[in-house]
Amino acid sequence: DSRRVTVMDRDWLDSVDAMAPEYPVRSAPIHSETPLRVVLNSGTTGSMKRMVHPARVHEFWIRQYRLRAGFNRQTRFLATLRFNVEFFHTYAAACIRVGGACICDDRMSLAAALGEYAITHVALPPFLLLQVLDDPARPRVKRPGLMVLTAGAPVTAAVRDRVSRELADELVESYGSQETTVIATMDTDRTGTVMPGVQVEVVDDDDEPVFNTPGRVRVRSEGCITGYLDNPEATARMFRGGWFYPGDLAVMKDPYRLRLLGRADDMLNIQGIKFAPGPLEETLRRNLPVDDLCLTALSDDAGVNHLWVVVALADPDRLAAIREAVLARLPAAYGTVYFMAVKGVPRTVTGKVRRKELNDALRQAQAR
Repeated sequence: DSRRVTVMDRDWLDSVDAMAPEYPVRSAPIHSETPLRVVLNSGTTGSMKRMVHPARVHEFWIRQYRLRAGFNRQTRFLATLRFNVEFFHTYAAACIRVGGACICDDRMSLAAALGEYAITHVALPPFLLLQVLDDPARPRVKRPGLMVLTAGAPVTAAVRDRVSRELADELVESYGSQETTVIATMDTDRTGTVMPGVQVEVVDDDDEPVFNTPGRVRVRSEGCITGYLDNPEATARMFRGGWFYPGDLAVMKDPYRLRLLGRADDMLNIQGIKFAPGPLEETLRRNLPVDDLCLTALSDDAGVNHLWVVVALADPDRLAAIREAVLARLPAAYGTVYFMAVKGVPRTVTGKVRRKELNDALRQAQAR
């Protein structure tokens, strides 16, 4: 029953210790399609759905994560989120599988635990990574050999630089999904190297593979599920011809290298010019004195889309200077560009912009 939940706390551990084993031991055969986990997640499609991970998927994920992190018997992995999050559950399972130690301690901050337990590996989504970097309890001396594993959203060049200077010898950023496991290892410029055992293609509107041309990503491997539980509509939309279509745009440089451009549903259309906002947003954030920044498009009463630059500033009086600096970097073909200062850009816990929420807020502000 996928609706049952087991909370693995101290009381649960004590109850397990108190149980008497049954003899003879009964076991059931596990084949490649035996369901092992049911995952509830709203990523990729934007709506909640359930995914069954059979044994073949579970084993593929563990192999990929072990390869990804280089786990061995000397590994000391710090678990940072609950194991109902597949990213962390799989890293922990891969660590234990090779004889390493998986460490959980909610009596202290994650930053303090890094030094207290001589951690070698830690998995941190970008929002937690920033919290650790800013935590005064973080060891003042960078720990030799520490590897930070991250996924869920791009890590900016500035954060990568801080990690290298202040925290860890290595930061490993993954691109993947709950449907596919890790697809590629990402570099600073959003270029990824495809993982072994994974096949990736970028296709045009006719589903034909293309190189050095923007298109939609599709993926297949032994680690891919084949559809969603009790959701035939989403399954038909996302899984086609043995491929999973995660909804991302990219340029395929060769069969093993791709450069991510952004989400297909994030594409902006300004004056007939279509572009993924992610790379430009990152450039502006890196080069301008802003707390945060994102781009979006809103249509006027005539149905014409205009570019909006939304800037998070501690001092709203700086907006005029930011406006001038941004306009100097934008093509004149974009036409009239609108600006708005906000306290914060709405984002998911993994750092993705909630563009619909943002656009609704902008429309409400215009109406006032």
